[in-house]
Amino acid sequence: MCVILLGLVTMVFNEIQINELKKFMQFSLDTTLPFTHQEARGTGDEFMCCDWWCFEILRYLIEGEDKFLNSVSPYEIMNIPGVRTHFMGTAHSKIRVFDFLDKIKSDSDVLVIGEMARGLEILWACFLKDWKKIYCWDNNIHYGNLVMEYFKDKPIEFILGNTDEMGFNPISFNHTVKEGLVSYKVIDEDLILLMDNFSLGPTQLAEIISNKRLKQVIYQGRDLLNSIILI
Repeated sequence: MCVILLGLVTMVFNEIQINELKKFMQFSLDTTLPFTHQEARGTGDEFMCCDWWCFEILRYLIEGEDKFLNSVSPYEIMNIPGVRTHFMGTAHSKIRVFDFLDKIKSDSDVLVIGEMARGLEILWACFLKDWKKIYCWDNNIHYGNLVMEYFKDKPIEFILGNTDEMGFNPISFNHTVKEGLVSYKVIDEDLILLMDNFSLGPTQLAEIISNKRLKQVIYQGRDLLNSIILI
């Protein structure tokens, strides 16, 4: 069991969940994408990529805060004190977001997650309940393929889409697959929407507020429909 205390929030992972986190971490390591196939930035000791970030979050959740803070990361950027402090803030916000999702999970059996990248949020959500359906989107087809491979036994549908081109009343995707061929997907059912990794434009935010099918919306660490900051 791993227990993480964070103010009034206590995150507890049981042995089965810890083993699943370890399994997911090993899968992520075994299927690390080339840097050209994922979001990456910086150079030298300050280089960081999406896969490394996911690995460090998993390590934090598995080891707990004390052990994590006193360990040495295989990625040089994570051993820089200021960077590790910033990372801890990100990890804490994730914990608060999923503590809130645990409280509202009964509001719908359908969950939409984006942009999902490696799929850690999908794994975490599956710890909370058995969802009738999980839709997830990202603009990286490589992550989509890996998510569908790992979660092949879950009711998950991956949608290749660019957040900037999405509509949110209803939730809709346009994505050019090949020249002259556009994929289109609409999700028009009662659901919980989880978006924690990007920024939306004012028109998209207005569409979310007006969409009555959205029973709960978590956006950038905020209970968006009630304008409550979770982090």
